Amino acid sequence: MLRLGYYKFMSRFDVIIIGAGLNGLATALALGGRACRMPLRVALVDRADPHGFALTAHDSRCSALTLATQRMLQALGAWENTAPQAQEMRSVIVTDTNTNAFAETRKPLLSFLNNSPEAPAVFVENQIIFQGLLKELDNSPAITLYPNAVIRAFHFGPGLARVELASGQSLKANLIVGADGRGSPARVAAGLKYDGWDYDQ
Repeated sequence: MLRLGYYKFMSRFDVIIIGAGLNGLATALALGGRACRMPLRVALVDRADPHGFALTAHDSRCSALTLATQRMLQALGAWENTAPQAQEMRSVIVTDTNTNAFAETRKPLLSFLNNSPEAPAVFVENQIIFQGLLKELDNSPAITLYPNAVIRAFHFGPGLARVELASGQSLKANLIVGADGRGSPARVAAGLKYDGWDYDQ
């Protein structure tokens, strides 16, 4: 069940975030979550329903979360439901060998073993991180979620920026945050350039 918040009938926001992946969800909570002393009015727009991202079928990968990231999630109110599923990372081996090579032929480029009381990082399944972020987002009334929303057009200044949805809704805000992935239509629409290269991996 989606909780769209007290501001669901408003089309004017402080910030519009495009993309409800991990970065978009964390940004929304940082700006408009319950942990904020003065939460901003945030619109979070995604072409899918982010609640589906919390399923194993969507993303079965794991992420390594450093202590700084864990503390950030704690400050956002999303760590309490994530921590029980976290596995401490006590050793790391980094290699550049082909993954099909036999283990005994892999020469490590970097390795370390941690014996300190507090592990420097933990492994957590991405779906668990999504669950923690979404549970907090659903209880943050200043955040309005627009799931399954297709963006028809972006308009930038003068004045407020505007996002037109295929549904006919028009959202306005002082700031648009593009958290919509590698190809970022928001970045393209804003005319922002970037440098990139292929690592051949």
